[in-house]
Formats: sequence, C-alpha cells, structure tokens
Amino acid sequence: MNTWIFSKNGQVTEPLDLASAKKYVVENNDAYGWQASYTQWLPVNSINEFSALLPERKVLSLIHISEPTRPL
Repeated sequence: MNTWIFSKNGQVTEPLDLASAKKYVVENNDAYGWQASYTQWLPVNSINEFSALLPERKVLSLIHISEPTRPL
C-alpha cells in the first residue's frame, strides 16, 4: 500500500492512505509530502498525485526596475 506522510510547521502526520492524503492536501496546500520512493520532502503542489486538487498557482509578472538616471 502506498502511504503518504506530510509535514507542516514542524508537525508530521501519521502515514495516510491516498484518499486520506488527498483530503489532507486540500486543507493544507502549503505542506510538504513524502513517500517511500522519494529521497526528499516535496511541496504538495509539486506532487503529481495532488497538483490537480489545488488551486492553480498564479504566476507573478516581473517588475522591470530601470537604473536610476545619473546627472551628467
């Protein structure tokens, strides 16, 4: 069985099955997730199994800052 463990603000969950993990992710979309096949914790919004459950991330546009003009 594929189980998931989550971490948020220093609190770690018990192992959760996929259905319970999906419920957790919907309510804690800023958590990190891990499963046995992973080598590191990942943000839940970057895990394929959960990304469709989360609101689409807005891409912020970059603000161009011009260099200050210098007196001649």
